[in-house]
Amino acid sequence: MLTVDKRTIKRLEEINLVELDDIIDSYDYDTDSTLQSDEYQSFESATWQKILDYGKDTSEMYGRRRMAPHLKTAAREIAALLCELGFSKNVQKNSQNAFKLHDFGKTHKGYDVNIWSLPNRPTEEEKIDKKKHHILGPDMWFSMIENLSDKIKNHPHVSIVVPALMAFHHEKLNGKGERKRKSEELGTVIRAACIVDAYCGDIVKRPHQEKPRTPGQAILRMADIGDIKHKYKDCFDTEILAVYSSIVQKNTGNKLNPETAVANAPYYLRENEKEHVSNISR
Repeated sequence: MLTVDKRTIKRLEEINLVELDDIIDSYDYDTDSTLQSDEYQSFESATWQKILDYGKDTSEMYGRRRMAPHLKTAAREIAALLCELGFSKNVQKNSQNAFKLHDFGKTHKGYDVNIWSLPNRPTEEEKIDKKKHHILGPDMWFSMIENLSDKIKNHPHVSIVVPALMAFHHEKLNGKGERKRKSEELGTVIRAACIVDAYCGDIVKRPHQEKPRTPGQAILRMADIGDIKHKYKDCFDTEILAVYSSIVQKNTGNKLNPETAVANAPYYLRENEKEHVSNISR
């Protein structure tokens, strides 16, 4: 069953995502004696191993082949984006170390591992269940850290930063994210995390797709350019997305502009929809 302890909901409600920007800057993961202790490092390694082992007995081996690579990439990307946004080295490295666990909720025992590799588009019920990983992650995390020493479980990285990135990486500026936080409640780090996670997820080929989206298609879709379905309309901070777009452009060597939405119209658009895309990009 995909149920959550009410205490988890309360703890998450108490996290201030604007103050999170300063909290992440208040320690240095690499030199912090608590985070570098054998106890925490062993705990964190065991948690990562759970991710790697998820679905190990299936042909997909989802944890090792899909989830772990996504988490590693997203963690590197958020550090790069926060660097471009002018955040300190502490914020960059602390966010990277925390963000590599943000999809931990997908390993919840209540899930059928095959839900992450469906051959067809998920049903509405399946979509709802899949989205619950954002709350299942911190619920599992809070339960697990209870077995750790007070010094560790009360450390801001462990008690606030990691569960915050697990719980709020699907928030939207229009207030329609999974936890329904409003734009004024979202700090820069969370805004960046939402952009990075969406982008990294959008360029992954799904079993029901003929081919994956290109980096340009993903960025333009997130900017609500060329997407007739308007999935990401008013979802992201446009200034941060513009900075991230420049990073993607530099990394891929491709110029991203509205015309790209027409020249490389998403494969899922029917011919009669491409004219609509062409019109809105002029």
